[in-house]
Order: sequence, then structure tokens, then C-alpha cells
Amino acid sequence: MAAVLDQLALATYAAMDTQLNMATLSQESALLNNLQKRRKLEHGKTIDVKARYKRVNGGSYEGSDTRNTERVEQFFAGSINWKKNDVVVTINEDDLVRNAGTNIPDLIAINDFRRIPKGTQKTLINLLAKEFMGGFEDLNYNQCVQLWGDGTGNSGKDITGLRAIASTTLAYAGISVSELSTFEWLGEASGVKDNIWATKQLDLSSATVTPDDIGTMINDITRGRLMKIEIYMPMDIWLSLEMQLEGDKLREGADAELGFQRIRWPRFNAELFPDPEAPANTIIGFAEKHVEYLVNPGMDYLFSGFLQPTDQHTITGYIQLMSQLRCDDRAKTFKIINANP
Repeated sequence: MAAVLDQLALATYAAMDTQLNMATLSQESALLNNLQKRRKLEHGKTIDVKARYKRVNGGSYEGSDTRNTERVEQFFAGSINWKKNDVVVTINEDDLVRNAGTNIPDLIAINDFRRIPKGTQKTLINLLAKEFMGGFEDLNYNQCVQLWGDGTGNSGKDITGLRAIASTTLAYAGISVSELSTFEWLGEASGVKDNIWATKQLDLSSATVTPDDIGTMINDITRGRLMKIEIYMPMDIWLSLEMQLEGDKLREGADAELGFQRIRWPRFNAELFPDPEAPANTIIGFAEKHVEYLVNPGMDYLFSGFLQPTDQHTITGYIQLMSQLRCDDRAKTFKIINANP
């Protein structure tokens, strides 16, 4: 491809430098926005998921006792695959002619971007920057939708999202819900010994969700420990809980610049967010430290460069992202289903 187009792309990224961090953050989904802010860069052909499910040998003893020195494998290892997403960035020749006074053949015939008049350079950069901004927004939208799925969408090419993680029936990371056995204690919501590798679930059978229901689920996953909890739900349920929590919460913008709302519930160190992609009548929460949004640095909002046009009427490139959602302890997640506001 003509060098001038690669130079144009680099110049546009440089001009957008101060906006890039904000542009790559979701402006539609509180869930994705929060995950992106604490994202983790990771390499590897696949993503390891290690779940601790056994205790090592030990206990009280006297000096003459024979000790059990047999090694106990504490962790069970599973894995998930990276998932790739891209969006197309296209500049139409009509836009070039109307805004910059040039066509595609003349533009790609230039070997050095610096030979283009300064005013035209700025016009071209602004034109491409608008396309990039739209591309970032749409790439994030695809991520928002997939984060609520189970990874089977688009023939298994979608992110393995919360529907797979917060499940009492679906395997995750190649590990079935019953494979790691059960806890030694009874679950707060279920009243039975829950599976170690499964979410905590409460079925409200179309009843109105209350703060007590949320508190029960938080206690179920924390067992009295102080953890930062994030909870996501549809807007109608969020508004209902906001009214019910009056006097026991702090309401403020999660990010005033992006316009997200949240309810801070200090009693449980929890934050409640509405999310536009949350399934109806469903609430999902998790301990923040146990759910990670991973990005492969080799494909981190990577621009492919412009491809050789086939019809000489557009120039096209791709913004590419390789990412995945990882949970290392499904019992630190919960799901409330069939909940009404």
C-alpha cells in the first residue's frame, strides 16, 4: 500500500494521542468501562484459569506425631481461548474530494505525507480521526454485547462472558460445575452444599427484588470477608433498588465525564450499576478481584494499516482487538434470576 496512507494513519494516531485513552473506554456500558479501567495485559496461546479447590495437609499435632507430608495439588487448571474482534474503518473517495480536494489515486501516488499542504494534512487527519472514533465506539459496543453472553455466539467466536461464568449448569474453562466437588458448608441462598465451581444463584420467581436479596447474595460469596463487589442489572431494577435503599446508600456518577450512574452501598462495600445490555429480570454480581478483563498486547486496538483498494473508490483498514474475560473463582460470583423491579 502507498506509504502516504500509513503515514496518514500514524499522524492521525499521534494527533489523537490525548484522546485515545478516553476513546477506547466504553461510553455505553458501565460493565465494560469498569473492566477496561483495570484491564490486564497478558500473552499466551491460550489463557490459563487456575482454581484452588483443595486444602493442604495440616492441623494440630504433638511433637511425636507422624506428619502427613504427601503433596496436595491445590489447584485445578483449565483454559479459555482468546477471542478476536475487529471493525472496518473506511474513507470514501467522495469525502476525500469534497473535504480535501483530492481523490484516491492522486493520494496514494504521493510518497511522502509531508509533501501534502499543511491545511490538507489537517483535513485528512480530522477525516480519519472521525472514522477511528466511530470504530472504537462500535468495537466497544461489540464487546458490551459479548460480555453478557456465554461465548457460543457467532459459532463460538464471541467472548466467554458472564452468562458462562455466572452459571450453575454450564462448564467454564473446560471444567464442569460438579468437577471440583462441593463446599463443606451450606449456601446462604440455596440451603445446600453448593458446587465449588459454580455461581451462587437465587430464583425470585417473579417477585420484587429487595436489598435483603442482594445482601444475602453478597454474604453468600464473601462469607463475611470485606471484598469490593460490583453488581450489574437492567435500569428498571436499578431504579427500584435505588428507591428501596434510600438512606442506606450514596448515589453518584461512576464517571461524571462518561455519564455512568452508580449506587454505592457502604454496608457491603458494593457498587450497583445499570447496564444497557444486562438481560431482563437478571442481576449479576462478583468480587472485583476475581473477574478480569484481559487484552493481548499484540492486538490492542491495533490498526491494520490501509489495504489496497480494489475499486479505487474507498480505502479500508481494520481496528483489531484480542481480548477475553477470566474468572478464577466462580463461587465469588452470584446471579439473581426472575427478578422484578
